[in-house]
Parts: sequence; structure tokens; C-alpha cells
Amino acid sequence: MSSSGGLAKALSVVAVLLAVVALAINFVVPGPQGAAGTDGTNGTAGADGTDGTPGATGATGATGATGAQGPAGPAGADGTNGTHCWDLNQNGVPDVATEDLNGDAVVDVFDCAFPAVARSGMTMSGSLSARYVPPSSNPYFLVAGSYPMPLPAGTSVPTLEYRPGGTTTGTCPGIGMAAPGTLCIYAYNTNNIASIDFGGSVSGNSYLYGFSLDVFPTVGTNPGWIIANWAYTVP
Repeated sequence: MSSSGGLAKALSVVAVLLAVVALAINFVVPGPQGAAGTDGTNGTAGADGTDGTPGATGATGATGATGAQGPAGPAGADGTNGTHCWDLNQNGVPDVATEDLNGDAVVDVFDCAFPAVARSGMTMSGSLSARYVPPSSNPYFLVAGSYPMPLPAGTSVPTLEYRPGGTTTGTCPGIGMAAPGTLCIYAYNTNNIASIDFGGSVSGNSYLYGFSLDVFPTVGTNPGWIIANWAYTVP
């Protein structure tokens, strides 16, 4: 019984060793590669990422070359005709009765020659200024103005109207304007001026060409001045 039991034990040990050797062989020697598996399905697309911070503005590029000159535009319309120098009422018609200034029964450029005679209804204007410096043997000073063309012979001496401060009336309605036959003196800048009056220009026919004024200071021992606009309309 003992010898048979020993044999069985020995066989068991041998079996175990063989099992161990077989197991080791399985770990050491790899088996053949298996077949590739099928691809899996695509995953769901992820959400878009947030926008990045805008980059800094780039530098301004160089100015481009000047383009070619464009074609010339169409010619403009003709302007209106000017006024003839003899056409005093600007009606475009030679009016012998009022525009034949040289009396040759023809209205032409020879009626434009200076000095032409001022016509009724024409308004002429200009500026005048003077300064009074005391002491003076005469308590007044003179200031004068000339008409751009003489008044017609027989014209009455103008009515003088002095407007201190440039104030207006019905016969002197504003700078550059005057009622017919009125010489308006718009004194818009004065100092120490009391009044004005016609000087020697009303003698003979001198008043047909202009005027002179005697200007009287308020205080004869103080300096003064007058700066004014004059206007006269031929009656």
C-alpha cells in the first residue's frame, strides 16, 4: 500500500509540473494576431469654441498712386449779356431822350465818355472823414466830398440833412440811400461834434460837382472827429 501511494503522489507532482510548464509556454510564445475589428461610429461634433480677442488694428497702408485724369466736362451755358455803358436805365434799348449824352442824336459808346452827367433818379454815395485839432483860430473844420459825375445844370442846391449816430428818417432812410434832392450825412462815428453846415460849395455852380461842409465842435478847445457816409439822389 505504501509503494502504490508513493507512485500516485509522484504522478500528481509530475502532472502539476506539466501544467506549470504549459502555462509558462502560453505566456512566453504569443498566439497569432486576431482579425481587426470594425471601426466604431463617429462621435458627435463638439460645440464651437468662443471667439478669440480681436487683434490690434494694423498700420495704415501707403497712399496709392494718383489715378488718371478724367475726361473734360461739358461746356457750361453762355452767361447773360452785360449792360451797355450808355444804358442808364438798363432796359437794353438806346433811349435818345435820356441816354444821348453828347447830343449827336445817336446812343453809342461816345455817350459813355467821362464826365457824363448824372441822370434823374441816380443815387450816388461815398465816405468822408476829418479830424479837428485845437487850438484853432476858427472854431470849426472842413470836410468835403465829390460826386462821381456832375449834376445836371439847373439842379437845385441839395437839402442838407445831418444824421448823427447814423440815425434814419423818411428822407434819409439808411446808409447809401437818400430821397431825391437830399444830401444825407450819416455820421456813424463822431467825437465832440455839435453840427454841420454847407461851406463854400454852394456858391456859383460848384455844388454840381461836390460839396464841402463846415463841421462845428461842441467844445472848441477839445479835439474831435467825424467819420461818415454821404448819399445823394438826383431829383
